[in-house]
Amino acid sequence: MLQGKKQTALTTPFTAVISRSTAQKYFGEEDPLGKTIKIFDEGYSVEITGVMEDIPLNSHIQADIVLSMVTFSQNLYQGVDEQWGNYSPSTYILVAPNTNPKQLEAKFPAFLEKKAGNEMKESQMFVSLFLEPFEEVYLHSSRGGSVQGSINNVYIFGMVVVFILLIACINFINLTTARSVERAKEVGIRKVVGAQKRHLGSQFIGESIVICFIAAVFTVGFVSLLLPYFNQMAGKTVAENIFSEPFYLLMLFVVAIILGLISGIYPALVLSSFK
Repeated sequence: MLQGKKQTALTTPFTAVISRSTAQKYFGEEDPLGKTIKIFDEGYSVEITGVMEDIPLNSHIQADIVLSMVTFSQNLYQGVDEQWGNYSPSTYILVAPNTNPKQLEAKFPAFLEKKAGNEMKESQMFVSLFLEPFEEVYLHSSRGGSVQGSINNVYIFGMVVVFILLIACINFINLTTARSVERAKEVGIRKVVGAQKRHLGSQFIGESIVICFIAAVFTVGFVSLLLPYFNQMAGKTVAENIFSEPFYLLMLFVVAIILGLISGIYPALVLSSFK
């Protein structure tokens, strides 16, 4: 929530919380709180009681306007909150800390029997309810939804990334080893003046790490420039902004340093072994 009180924003009929971009679209620089917009063909007016941050694309919930539930249950679709055979809405529950989900699930059959037992017997439709962690729904749920990712795609592209990095490391090792003859004189002179094998090895590994780190800097720059065009070519928004998650950006540079260390060990051993 950017504006409004989340505890009370949706407690009364015909109230709504809108996203930041929706507030900008309809109200510009004006304060949207307390203003009204019309929804549905019937022209119902709802009061804006809050503004929320735009929902990220990797969420299975996508909404620009969120209406209060009481708007539906008491006005638009009266009695919907007593229709226990209606399973079209997705239901979310916030459990208390240290709640055991399996113990909670064990109470669902008795709850359903109490609320909709006769209805299920008449229609010969028997339902099982189970819980899924919210953060796993987008990639792991088998229930489907309006927006959903695929963990299999993540695994596939992850494997592609590993193979690309492996090939790059092998190419780097081959190129560095092939050029080692050009540095043989340098190694010989440095050994003559007292350099030891570990000193030379540290130097060559350090050079490898620096090269990988510089490559990572160029990578981040090129990706930030080309990402909009890549999204356009792919026909979908793969990512919006690589700088939105500083942790992953930091991990990228950590991986670059590790790759520099790994790919520099063998050339360092070869170069530092010259007599």
